[in-house]
Amino acid sequence: MIATDAAVPTFTNGRLRSVIFWTQLASIDGDKNTYRLLEEHTVGRIEFALYQSRSSKTIGMRVPLTGHPDTEYLAAMLDDDSGITTGSTLLTAVYVPRSRPNGRLRRDPVARDLGRSAYDGVEDLFDRIDEAYTSWIRDIRLGRARIVVPKGFLTIPGPGKGAVFDSDQEIFTPVGEQVGSLNVGTGTGSVESFITMFQPNIRFKEHLETVTHLIAKAYQACGYSPQTFGDAGEVAVTATEVTARQSLTSLTRATGVMYWKPQLKKLYAALLDVDRHVFAGPGRGEALPNIEWSDSETIAPEVQARTLQALVLAEAVSLYTRVGMLHEDWDADQIDAEVDRIRNDLSMLPDPTMAHLWAAQADNGSITGGADFKSATGVVVDPTTDQKVKQQDTTLSRADAKANNAAGQPST
Repeated sequence: MIATDAAVPTFTNGRLRSVIFWTQLASIDGDKNTYRLLEEHTVGRIEFALYQSRSSKTIGMRVPLTGHPDTEYLAAMLDDDSGITTGSTLLTAVYVPRSRPNGRLRRDPVARDLGRSAYDGVEDLFDRIDEAYTSWIRDIRLGRARIVVPKGFLTIPGPGKGAVFDSDQEIFTPVGEQVGSLNVGTGTGSVESFITMFQPNIRFKEHLETVTHLIAKAYQACGYSPQTFGDAGEVAVTATEVTARQSLTSLTRATGVMYWKPQLKKLYAALLDVDRHVFAGPGRGEALPNIEWSDSETIAPEVQARTLQALVLAEAVSLYTRVGMLHEDWDADQIDAEVDRIRNDLSMLPDPTMAHLWAAQADNGSITGGADFKSATGVVVDPTTDQKVKQQDTTLSRADAKANNAAGQPST
């Protein structure tokens, strides 16, 4: 990535057609000249040029690439025109604005296609934050404790050395009227010595609230939520609340993805063309690479599980939709494969329907799924008619019951 102040782009109908990147090279010992390397990207070609100037404010004249130690290696790699062919119909450089349009440059015929900075229009807030912090530090500086003592407490080290106060001295002995005379209104002969502590208030709370408010406004003006940078205030309780507090950052991120995604596809496609043309790589054909961005917000697995469970109970989503909701980054083939695996796992389970239960037949001839055909309450349920039949009092012996079963007669 190269900063915009080190590039000279050319736009046509709002699209980048060529760009020149310049780099100021290191100084050569004993040489007072300034050297700059220019790198021009056009469709299908990159050209390099070395410029030498006696002034740091002018570009100077073009010299061979061997004129500076840092560009000597380029001379052996380039063709006779100091360039290299990329073999691509795309530029090997792209421009990604932070956001558009730029209101201040909309009438400039050269810079009107450039984007605007995230700090555009926020400079005043930055100045106010600096002013608030300056006032806060001034309060701290002025808030140092001061001690006021009478003249009688001062010690004179010697002639011409002034008077000092020993803060570690424990006993002071005032003499007669000398100290008392310093206390106006106390009367003649009174001795009232005192030491006054002066401690100004530091407006900590007021400054903190002011700075916090201005910083939050600066975040919002730049398109971000304060919570993104850890200035959350009260701690969010739920994942839904966290998502709501960072909605502004999510919108800004989505805008950035909208600007970055198409430009990255072009850049990666151009690099694949260069790999094929220069390094005999596989190339890309006519297709553009697919760019995927990870989710900025991660849903808690517990929340997602409860959501899917509620949808399943409501019979509102299919198995394909459930897998797609759980794996949003999967394509259709991946989802189909997962659905097939889930169905194969479910096929090993028995059929839970009532028809399957009634189809089971026990060894004793019962068609109630192997349950005893005589209930403990003396009532037998006929599964074909769903009618309750009273059990007879007489009970056949085990041998008679087997004989009746063999003959196809019902047992009682």
